[in-house]
This record gives sequence, structure tokens and C-alpha cells, in this order.
Amino acid sequence: MRKYIKQVKQGLAALMAAVLILGNGSFTAQPVYANEQADEFTYVASIGGATMAITKTGELWVWGWNSGENYAGRLGDGTTEDRYSPVKIMDNVTSVVTDHVWNYALALQTDGSLWSWGHNYNGQLGDGTTADRYSPAKIMEDVAAVATQRHGRAFAIKTDGSLWAWGDNYYGSLGVGVAGNRHSPVMIMENVACVEAKISNTYAIQTDGSLWAWGFNGGGQLGDGTVTHRYSPVKIMEKVASLVPGNFFNAAIQTDGSLWTWGPNVFGTVGDGTTEVRRTPIKILENVVSVSGGDGYIYAIIEDGSLWGWGKNDGGQLGDGTNINRYSPVKIMENVAYVESDNSILNIPHTFVVKTDGSLWGWGNSRNARVGEDRRHIQDNVSNSTPVRLMEDVASIAASDDGSAFAIKTDGSLWAWGSNVVGKLGVGDGMGDVYTPIKIMENVMDVYLDDGHSITYAIRADGSLWAWGLNMHGRIGDGTTDNRSIPVRITLK
Repeated sequence: MRKYIKQVKQGLAALMAAVLILGNGSFTAQPVYANEQADEFTYVASIGGATMAITKTGELWVWGWNSGENYAGRLGDGTTEDRYSPVKIMDNVTSVVTDHVWNYALALQTDGSLWSWGHNYNGQLGDGTTADRYSPAKIMEDVAAVATQRHGRAFAIKTDGSLWAWGDNYYGSLGVGVAGNRHSPVMIMENVACVEAKISNTYAIQTDGSLWAWGFNGGGQLGDGTVTHRYSPVKIMEKVASLVPGNFFNAAIQTDGSLWTWGPNVFGTVGDGTTEVRRTPIKILENVVSVSGGDGYIYAIIEDGSLWGWGKNDGGQLGDGTNINRYSPVKIMENVAYVESDNSILNIPHTFVVKTDGSLWGWGNSRNARVGEDRRHIQDNVSNSTPVRLMEDVASIAASDDGSAFAIKTDGSLWAWGSNVVGKLGVGDGMGDVYTPIKIMENVMDVYLDDGHSITYAIRADGSLWAWGLNMHGRIGDGTTDNRSIPVRITLK
């Protein structure tokens, strides 16, 4: 679920929201309109309370938290002051990636140049120093794609397919061959199609389908048959189409649809019927079209649409009707289009599935109503291990680590439920946790969640950007620090 206005007259008052209770018991929050003309946004990202948004014309605008130790200057506007309204810092931007743990950002421009700013303790800005940068600095040319990792480490794939890395080199996770952080980009290998990075190890798929890995290997997570840490890339297997590096496991789908797994195998996440460490890939399933992982558990969708799961199940997160860990794949349900599994830092697992008929299903821990089923009558059991049908005609779903969930229906309406701390659901004042889905707004294309910081963003079909929830440090961007319990349109000046 990833998906400008002319300057307004000073003193234009925002229209206050009215709460509308409909005859059928549904609820619609009437959004606050700051101006009648929308700016066309295409993307929004957050660095834990600092917001960055790209317009249709490639302008990069920033606002929010920009002060304090380790946070100063991460907006890239040349200051260390919080910004309560959007400020433009760059043009011709195609994408921006952020690291909310190490508080820095990387922006890619249309000409392939890569720019960085923010905190630079490990050299993650790639500018040859460890000095923090309050404004964007160019570090590379001819870049096609870029990724960050939460340990202060960054990777870029150039247009010629070469992979470059810089920043923190924990256990050799940069792949440069030796220990020690790197403050400037270093070429790692050629002909790279994609790269996946975890906290202490890294994986790359080359254009020929070969999978390579390096970094920490204490639990056999690299898949090279050893527990030796690797400071340079080692080949693991051939004919790999995609890879999901997870917690306690790694999973690769080969071009023939076979699923292979390996790693520490805690909770049986490898799926081979045991909990033994697997240091080399082992085939688990055939005809797999997608795989996703949570905190110690895995889901796979097969060509026939069936969903299979295995691994940790103490919170009913597999949806098989039990709370028993599964060491081998078990079928959960049929006709599944995709699955959204929570990888919660709070260890409160829950899962949502959209079926091919558009129906939305949920299961797992329903604390704070996060599953979307009203279970207030069940005081001692907040876990639901059996799938529950929640809604119809759903196009996409997004769930946060801190207990809220949002669904966009096929008609573009946005619905929300779960934890409503500081109004992050957008349902209006006076509402506690929401136990069943409530409509928030119409004509929504994408919704973005800032996990752990209680703020939500939505981009509507007309390109307008809306935000609500916690407004500490001005992170909503409406010119205030007042929390917003209903959507507010963000405008540019």
C-alpha cells in the first residue's frame, strides 16, 4: 500500500469538522478543509515524526521534527528548527528513502544523482565524513535505486547494475571484504538486480538469478553451509526470482515456483518439520507465487490461491484455529489475493488477508480492536486464531505496528479501526478504540502509516495530501502543533 497550490490568502480560516452519525449506524468524519485547491502529491514518507513528500512535478517538501540531539537537521532545510508547515528543499526528485532510527535521508533525482542529509554518525550519508548535514549533499551519479537499513547503512544500484554500499559495517554487512565503517560509497559487485538488507546481514540477487549473501552468520542465516561471518559476498543458490529475509528465517522463491528456506529455525520457521538450524536452503513447497513473514512465522500463497502458514503461533497469528507452533506448512484458507502480516515491535501479532472476491479477513491478537472484530464481551481472551470476515470490496489494507488498521475499498473509500490513541484513526474527537471498520473519507488512492509515532497520511485521487493524529513538533504540517482527530489537508505556500 504504497502509493501545489497557489499561495493562500493570509488568515484563511479552516472549516471546522462536523461529526455525522448515519441512520445505519456508520460514521463519517467530515474532513477539515484548509483550502479549496489541492496540491498534487505522489508520495509521502516519514522519519519518525519528520515528514517528506514528493509532488507530481518532483518537488520535495519537508516538515515536522527537526530539533534535539540526534534529530537536528534531518529535514534538510539548512536549519535545526522544527517546521510546522511544509518547506521545499529540492526539485526533480523521483524518490526519497529514510531511516527513522539513524535519522537521515537519501533522495534520488531525475538525472540519477543521489543526495543525502541528516545524522551521520556511521558515515551513512556517504559524503566522506561523519559530520551531520543540514542540507542535501550530492554523493553519487547514475543511480537507479537506493535502499537504507536501520543500522545506519545504505546501498545503491547504479544504472550499469553495480552495487555500492557505505555506512555501518557491522559484522561485514557492507560486503567490502574487511571490517570498519565506510564513509564513502564502495563498489561491492556487478550485475545486481535487487538487494535486501537486515540489521546485520545483506542479500543480493544478480541479473542471472544467482543469490549472494554476506554479514553476520551465527545462526546459519546466510545459507552458505557454515556459521562463519562473511565480509564479502558468497554465492548461495541459483535461479532465484525473489527473496524475503525475515526474523529467524530466510525464504527464496526460485524461477520454477519452488520455495526454499533456511536459517536459525526458531519456532519452526524453516518449515521442514523440525526446529534444527538449517545452514543451507531446503525446499519446502512448490508452485509458490508469493511469500511474506512476521515475527517468527511465514505465509506462502500457492498458484491455486491457497494460503499456507507455519512457525510461531502463540497468538493465533497463523489463523489455523490453534495456538500451537507449526513446524511444517498448514493450509489456512483458499482464494487469497494477498496477505498483510504484522511484524510488530510490540509482539502483538495480527494478520489480514484480502481474497480474490475482495473480502477482507483478519485474525490474531485483537487487543485495541486491531483485528476489526468486536470482542469486548471476551475479557480474558483477546486472541482470535480463526479467520473472521470483516469487510467486502477491499482493494488494499495497511496495518501499523501499534494497533491501527486501514482499508481502501474498490470505490476509493478509506476505512479504519483499532487503536485510536491521539486520534490516529481520523474518526473524530471523543472516540476510543474502534472495534469495527468506520469510513473516514472518500476517493483515497494511498495511505501511509508512521509506525510507532501515531500519525497517518492519505493521498486522494486528486493528488491532495491529508494527515491526522499526533502533531508533536508539527509533524502533521498544518501550521500548528495541535493533535488532529480528523483528516486535515496539507497545503504548500
